[in-house]
Amino acid sequence: MTNCKMIMDARATGRGHNVFLETLKACLVFLGATLISQLLSAVVIAVLGVADNDIFSTLGFLWGEVIGIAVIILYCCFCEKRSISSVGFVKKNWWKEYLRGFSTGFGMILAVVLVGTALGAFQFTGFSDSFNPIMLLLFLGGFMIQGMFEEVVCRGYMMVSLARKSPVTVAVVCNAVFFALLHVGNDGFGVLAFTNLTLFGIFASMYTLK
Repeated sequence: MTNCKMIMDARATGRGHNVFLETLKACLVFLGATLISQLLSAVVIAVLGVADNDIFSTLGFLWGEVIGIAVIILYCCFCEKRSISSVGFVKKNWWKEYLRGFSTGFGMILAVVLVGTALGAFQFTGFSDSFNPIMLLLFLGGFMIQGMFEEVVCRGYMMVSLARKSPVTVAVVCNAVFFALLHVGNDGFGVLAFTNLTLFGIFASMYTLK
């Protein structure tokens, strides 16, 4: 894993700190990017006059996280002196790489749904009368952006920055735990959820490095 181009590019800058300082810095950068993203999103939502509409407000904050992605990229490039490729973005065949990642994620979630349905944990009873395919696509796009923001923060920024001065294994575990803790406010969060999220974070880290 140490031969991963992302890691080598980041280490070539000669920068980096110990695991504790890098983790603290990552927390502050994440909070800053989130704050900027939510503030600007709130302004846009207010200007559009949809602040009282829960659905459109949620969409606004989801899509607004593209601002957070931009903040993280700019921070890595200008403050960490890292290349954009070390954050995980590539120019050559970028659409193929994205499609492969999207297909992998879609397949994993589909497998959960199919197994849950087969075992009776889920039940499909048809579409709601208020079902709107346009809204479905808007939420799909919004959650894709939200997912990308989490990946850029945890894998593209935190893991690679940690790996500059620490073993890659440490960087993988630390960012996976951080990823799990990002979901502490979710419904049903507990020991099992934390364990599963950490395991998924490790998988996503290994997948990124691969």
